[in-house]
Amino acid sequence: MSADVIVVGGGVMGAATTWVLARRGHRVTLLERFEPGHARGSSHGTARIFRLGYEEADYLRLAHRALPGWRELEAISGATLLELTGTLDHGPADAVAPLMAAFAAAGVEHRVLDRDEAQARWPGVRFDEAVVHHSEAGRLYAQRTVDVLHQAARRLGAQLRFETPVAALRTEDLAVEVATARGEVLRAGTAVVTVGAWAAKLLDGVVALPRLRVTAEQPLMFRARERAPASFLPLIHRGSHVMYSFGVPGEGVKVAEHYRDEWLDPDDRPFDADPVAQDRVSAYIRSWLPALDPDPVSATRCLYTITPDRDFILDRHGRIVVGAGFSGHGFKFAPLIGELLADLAEGAEQTNPRFRFGADTRRADAGLV
Repeated sequence: MSADVIVVGGGVMGAATTWVLARRGHRVTLLERFEPGHARGSSHGTARIFRLGYEEADYLRLAHRALPGWRELEAISGATLLELTGTLDHGPADAVAPLMAAFAAAGVEHRVLDRDEAQARWPGVRFDEAVVHHSEAGRLYAQRTVDVLHQAARRLGAQLRFETPVAALRTEDLAVEVATARGEVLRAGTAVVTVGAWAAKLLDGVVALPRLRVTAEQPLMFRARERAPASFLPLIHRGSHVMYSFGVPGEGVKVAEHYRDEWLDPDDRPFDADPVAQDRVSAYIRSWLPALDPDPVSATRCLYTITPDRDFILDRHGRIVVGAGFSGHGFKFAPLIGELLADLAEGAEQTNPRFRFGADTRRADAGLV
């Protein structure tokens, strides 16, 4: 055997899984198709949002359970990875009411504000009909997190191999074979596949996944007119179309649409900015975020891999464990996802049907919901 476990894909989920497995004493090899810090997938860039703001009790609990993992990573690395600033959700009353109900049911500390009160406290924002604030939320430092996980896994003895594309996987009775594009064949007891937008392509004919839609999202960075970017706490504008924004120290205020209506091949995707989408975001800023200059200072593209129901895929098929379909909201759970995928690699049963691809496959033909 080349290793006890081979992890394919070195983004945040693969890196977290490698770290957890190495910490548990397993011989782990991580294979990453691209160079360290690349910008082709879903884990690059400076920052992401951490929040408990889910209507679904499963995700709210998962986010709360992920918090200790973030603090543990900070303790072992000495790096700041999560800054809790609080978060605001606002929108039409019928769009925000389910979130308030979920907070109340879970005992999450939160505060409901009327529009005038919110406007007085945060004058750089025009608020919609209903507003709720919760404090256990903030910003995560994304690329820094991936780097910390890689370093922590390597210190524990994991082998990390970059620029090593995987061409195929094949399972046997006692092992899984992982063939690289260099012509090598590595063998392990289990393979964990966390390749993001490439999951459907790599696992075609190996594991039957639900239909996965890949989009190239377009976060934009804007200048604040007066206040420092760090003072712009995460803001989720709910409704028929979700927008989000938050300050990124040293860069500006990140503003983006959430979920683009497109399908694409991750090997044939845009990196340049979409001017039509950029104009939509600038128009949104003029209407709702007067504290920002509506002319963007930079744009980037980030891949989402979206399942039909936007639930994650966390399951095992024989000797292959799959972590995929994080649907644009997975980063905040990374330390916990690493634990769950490591559990599956060690033979644990997946008990939550929400994250089982076997249960979700029959729903794939219904399309996105």
